[in-house]
Amino acid sequence: FSLINLTDALNNLGRFDEAKAKLAEAEQLVRENSDSLKQLDAKIQLRYAQIALNENDFEKALRIAEKIPPST
Repeated sequence: FSLINLTDALNNLGRFDEAKAKLAEAEQLVRENSDSLKQLDAKIQLRYAQIALNENDFEKALRIAEKIPPST
C-alpha cells in the first residue's frame, strides 16, 4: 500500500515518470504474490489511468480504465 500512496503523492506533484516507476514496483510485488495481493492490481491500474489523465492522455486513460475489473 505504501508504494501506491507514494505514487499518489508523486502524481499530484507532477512527477509522472517516478510515479509510473513506483507502480511498476507494485505490479512486480503483485505478480510475485498474486494470490494474496490480487485486489491491488485494480488499484494499480486505476493509478496508471489517473497518471494518464494528468498527462492529458485521455485515450490512454480510457484504455486502461476499460480493462479494470469491477470491484467485488
